Amino acid sequence: MMMIGPTLLVGASLILTVAEKPPELKIEPHCRAAASQTAGVHEDVDICIRTEGEAKEKLAQGWTDFSSADRTSCTSLARLGGGSTYTHLLTCLEIARDVRQMRASGQDPLDLPTR
Repeated sequence: MMMIGPTLLVGASLILTVAEKPPELKIEPHCRAAASQTAGVHEDVDICIRTEGEAKEKLAQGWTDFSSADRTSCTSLARLGGGSTYTHLLTCLEIARDVRQMRASGQDPLDLPTR
């Protein structure tokens, strides 16, 4: 019975540590699938992997700036269907943040300006 407290503390710290950085996503299948639909397959895979690396780096720099709820929700969405990408995850987080900011300032995110 004495070990439950320390075990819970260690478990909680591991969860916190994992949540403080972006998840590891398997981007290669997505990049290969996307590149297989174009002529320069090898070059396109390399470009895709490089772009995903840049998105992952940007996520790592600002991961804790996004709300925990948005990180959880967007990570689940990014992994949905097996086509995980850092660009999808980053886009989801940025949209969620922007909508939250619009609502906080009294703007309706669905009230688009007319031309």
